[in-house]
Amino acid sequence: MVCPGQSVQPWRPHDSAPITSNCPECSRHGDVAGRLRPAPEELPAASSGQVKPVVAEKMSAYAAARAADQVSFGATPALVAQMQQMGLEAWIDQQLALPPSIISAPRYVIDYVRNDPQAESKARRFAPDSFYTLAMIGPDQLRLRVNWAMQQFVPAASDAYPIVEYFNMFQRNALGNYGTFLRELSVDPAMGAFLSNNQNRPRSTQCPDCAPNENWARELMQLFSIGVVQLNTDGTIKRDAKDKPMETYTQKDVEELARAFTGWRLAQTTPPPPDTNWQNAPNPMEPDPWEFARDSGAKTVLGTRFAAGQSARQDLETAISMLMAHPNIAPFVSLRLIQHLVTSNPSPQYLGRVASVFRNNGQGVVGDMKATVKAVLLDPEARRGDVPGTDRAGFGKLREPVLFITAAMRGLGCRTALKWNDGNSFGTRGQSPLQPPKRVQLLLADRPRPWQQLTGPRAEAGHHG
Repeated sequence: MVCPGQSVQPWRPHDSAPITSNCPECSRHGDVAGRLRPAPEELPAASSGQVKPVVAEKMSAYAAARAADQVSFGATPALVAQMQQMGLEAWIDQQLALPPSIISAPRYVIDYVRNDPQAESKARRFAPDSFYTLAMIGPDQLRLRVNWAMQQFVPAASDAYPIVEYFNMFQRNALGNYGTFLRELSVDPAMGAFLSNNQNRPRSTQCPDCAPNENWARELMQLFSIGVVQLNTDGTIKRDAKDKPMETYTQKDVEELARAFTGWRLAQTTPPPPDTNWQNAPNPMEPDPWEFARDSGAKTVLGTRFAAGQSARQDLETAISMLMAHPNIAPFVSLRLIQHLVTSNPSPQYLGRVASVFRNNGQGVVGDMKATVKAVLLDPEARRGDVPGTDRAGFGKLREPVLFITAAMRGLGCRTALKWNDGNSFGTRGQSPLQPPKRVQLLLADRPRPWQQLTGPRAEAGHHG
């Protein structure tokens, strides 16, 4: 990726200074102006005539560049230098203290004419373009990267504005508590509409055509929390006397949990939202006041009893507390974080160490994402390859298209996303941020990716509806 008429050598971890460009073409591309120029703060200061003392580096350039690939959207000269000076743990701690970058949508994203293709296209481009800009220059790179990792196994497809607020919800929770994240996810309007939980109603004499909708209940367990087979803390599968994997839940559990999540509707506000924001983002879903919208009878899910007469919010709290106490959730979530940040094939020992931190952060808290992410990145297995030639064969992960293109753009000094002449972001070979296919993606470590013939995470499809 080179400016027209310009030959530029890509930056490498051992280079002493970032690349620059005097290409006249760069300055006339308004959306990517200065894409090969470093930020002003990255330029070396003029010499004062004094020889400065040499500061001992806490990481080699190789180790820092390798870590940068795991904690950000791509290594840059400035990031590598910062990590060398601070050390990885101190850099992580600094990142954990940063507030989340939040996307603020302009009016043309919230309210536009649906039958105007240009208006709709412009509105829908806003979220991925904003994502790319944050990937390029967002200060909270670690939070953004964890957000991206979580969205690979907790995706939703929605309209232009609700998906912006869906991203913001992940930003608030990516380094928070996983239980809080599941609570907010359960009433997020984009997810509620995506998995139809806003239509989840019990059948009754008053509503003979209603029926509990199992989409949310099933995916909450299968994809977002505990998975389909029972796991040991190290992620190995529990098996019965006949060596068959032991299932985590039954169809009856799905039906009972679907009953527990009846009675939620999209938020009702005055004035009503525009048609292009019919999900009424960013307002969370709310309990439907209609008496027959909800099944308030007793339920039993995974052996946990939901008392009769509980409200919609009480049943939600019982459900999330049940899942956070389940032995599967620690290895299930930890594996996905490791796979998307560090390596597709962690050892059981590595996974077990991280899962133990997810289960207890040292202060008795379950689901502490800051502690868990730190355990993922600082584990000896994650850092063993910081010295060239010391990593084990098969360690690491293939970059999916978005991470491939962001690494290239950040390495070239881009400040915003590259775009085609039609305004769309530069190609990502079938993967677009915040615009997933209308089906849930599971990225598994031992299958070919759909966009290449190499072994690595790929999209597994699960239909809804």
